[in-house]
Amino acid sequence: MAPMKTDGPLIHLRNLLAFAPEDEAGVANYCAVALMRADFTVSMDEVGNLFAWRGEGSLCLNAHMDAIPQGIGADDRCGIAAILGAVARSDKSMNVLLTTDEEQGGIGGLEVPGEWFAGIGLCASFDRHGNTDIITHYEGKQLATDEVLARVEKLAYDAGMDPVLTPSRSMADASTFAQYTNCVNIATGFYWEHTAQEYCRRDDVVVAEAVAGRLVEEDWNKVAHPDN
Repeated sequence: MAPMKTDGPLIHLRNLLAFAPEDEAGVANYCAVALMRADFTVSMDEVGNLFAWRGEGSLCLNAHMDAIPQGIGADDRCGIAAILGAVARSDKSMNVLLTTDEEQGGIGGLEVPGEWFAGIGLCASFDRHGNTDIITHYEGKQLATDEVLARVEKLAYDAGMDPVLTPSRSMADASTFAQYTNCVNIATGFYWEHTAQEYCRRDDVVVAEAVAGRLVEEDWNKVAHPDN
């Protein structure tokens, strides 16, 4: 089940969903292999967060590897699949951050050092249900500047999404990382997360990969941090 560098998001999604929801170690190993085959350097910290980098880029793509046992793991293996597909199609420099224990209150994300975001102009999480939302706020806190949000919205539209800039009352890793850099959280194609009725839509995952691909090709070096 080892991925090839040309694997698209649906192959990754199929492979990732084959792991039991509680098999985070299997997911982490799969992701590490996929990223190394895409020429990333990979390391893992003491709590299980997976850090990967290829050169010195200005973009970080983020998803989480843990899953709620009641579901099928679509939250957030859809996001991981979109990221793995997009990074393998480009040779651009960038970072990838796959966290642990996001479903337990973002515990893994809290352990990510601020230094990880040095030089990062945008951290794009792919961890949102449905196929339209780009999360702009968590609990009233704006995650990115208006300029960055408008830019992400246009890129998502160009990639085939019908984006809706949306505030949220919940939390995700993006709400933690916004203290360091511009962040967004982008719809990834899973539905009824955290329930036994969880499912995902293949076409939405393909669009999420296309959005990630558009972000990857952009230069985020000269964007300002939001003044929250």
